[in-house]
Amino acid sequence: MRHIHKFANIVVLSSIAMTSSLAQALVDNKGTKRIEIDMPKAELSQILSATKAEVSDANIQIFKDGELVRSAKVEIQNRGQTSLKKFSRKNLSVKVDKDHASDQHKKMHIGHVESSKIILSAGPEDGLLLKNKISYALLKLVGISSLETEYAEVILNGKSQGLYMITDNPSDYMTKDKDADVVFRRRYNDDIEIKDAKKEMSQTEIKSAQKQLMNLHRKLTSLKGEQFINEISKQMNLKNYMKWMALNYILKNGDFVDEVYFYGKKQADGTMYFDIAPWDLDDTFSKQMHLEQIPTFPNNAMGSESDKQLIYNYEGRIDLAIAKDPVLLEMYFNEMAEVVTQIDDIALEAIFADVRHDVSVYTQDQDIQKAGLQDPIKAIYNDDYVNKSLNEKLQMIRERRDKVKVELAQINKDSVADRKLRLNAFQMFFIRMNNYLIRYFTK
Repeated sequence: MRHIHKFANIVVLSSIAMTSSLAQALVDNKGTKRIEIDMPKAELSQILSATKAEVSDANIQIFKDGELVRSAKVEIQNRGQTSLKKFSRKNLSVKVDKDHASDQHKKMHIGHVESSKIILSAGPEDGLLLKNKISYALLKLVGISSLETEYAEVILNGKSQGLYMITDNPSDYMTKDKDADVVFRRRYNDDIEIKDAKKEMSQTEIKSAQKQLMNLHRKLTSLKGEQFINEISKQMNLKNYMKWMALNYILKNGDFVDEVYFYGKKQADGTMYFDIAPWDLDDTFSKQMHLEQIPTFPNNAMGSESDKQLIYNYEGRIDLAIAKDPVLLEMYFNEMAEVVTQIDDIALEAIFADVRHDVSVYTQDQDIQKAGLQDPIKAIYNDDYVNKSLNEKLQMIRERRDKVKVELAQINKDSVADRKLRLNAFQMFFIRMNNYLIRYFTK
């Protein structure tokens, strides 16, 4: 069977090669975008290597519908940890060299994305970035901050790298579009990493905000029920956090505790009020949590237990505190009920139609099709792949949503207290140890 599959791929690729000129014409049709980056050959080798690299002398050209719309001198970096070492198609970060740009040309415009710094995501584990596109759209639907996304073919020194998803740099997006005074990213073990801040913010103020967010995560054991809700709600948009938890459960997000930014705005008393902006959603639609194969990992074999709380994971202290407290669980179930109402069939079908439309203009291009054979999925990125993948994802969301509706109806009949998570001291010890070790080895 494997040989038949390989033979089919060879036949398809042969037909692609015979229609190369047609394919190039199609990728330049209305609705397409292309990014061409050139740099010295030796530096390109560094960018495509398995180690961190930065090039300060590169040039970018941005095309829309086959027409050049922007060119600039840029700096480029490769990105990622595991992905950088494992995959040939690299995730990239591009920044305009402001020393060589006039004031009116310090930003790059790619569809809805407009910034002096952009992220080019290859998504080698997220075929054609479909998971990200769907998940970002769902975040917007339920009212959570979400980056604008665009598709573009990326070409480095004349060679296509396939289809990429283009986004604003997350911290730039939050300081610019959300008017955030300070931006942090949460890492494993709830470590809080400084990412950006307004120029007016002093180092003392930034450190104070970081300490506030760290304490918000780490002093939860002393807060219960209504006290928790009142205290945390003064400092953070708890409703949005719970909605994000709800989407993580419905979308089976296999890696999310460190894939979220907290952006803060200064209040009258000098403290920060934080909201969230989730990031990097290529582990949605997962069969299991990441690192579940580690025997002592806190989520190992907890699937049936977590279904009682409709929470996919207990890595974060906030999530764990909610799972263990009936008052917090009741609030969470109310937010979950709102989310499943918002993601009705009409809304889902509109989102999936938009994603299908956005990607379909690229799936006739030979280079984009062939990129799938470099990715772990080893598939040809054509219309058949897109339709199959989208249909499977739409079906899964509907099934998960409808299952949640049934559970919520049952919860209304039962006692919420019966749903709370019960862990003994031994299990709690391993949760703390595992989170600490994961952060230690991923720094």
